[in-house]
Amino acid sequence: MIFFRSRMVTVYNDQISEHQRNLTNSCSRRHLPELLVALDSSVRRVMRVSCKLQVDKVNMQKNFRLDQGRIIAEPLYILLAAKGHPDAHEYVRRKIFEFFRKNKPLSRSCSDG
Repeated sequence: MIFFRSRMVTVYNDQISEHQRNLTNSCSRRHLPELLVALDSSVRRVMRVSCKLQVDKVNMQKNFRLDQGRIIAEPLYILLAAKGHPDAHEYVRRKIFEFFRKNKPLSRSCSDG
């Protein structure tokens, strides 16, 4: 990951203008073949691993039942942020921990005031 990021930052920074006729982007252009080979290798590795993945439907249902009341956290923080809450993610994170300690679902916070 760091390999890609550091190289791509150089590539993006060198994208000043296609019309400039100097060597500002010559350094990053030398890395493009290396980046493409690394990207190809990464995609092949992900494909090889993902082909072996299997879904355990029974366990997935069990996990959804266990987290039933807490699964609302992400949509809640997105809605709060969209409505202009200054720190929606942190607010919801604190609420999740609070209701987790009380062993209550987060969705009950609306009815509890």
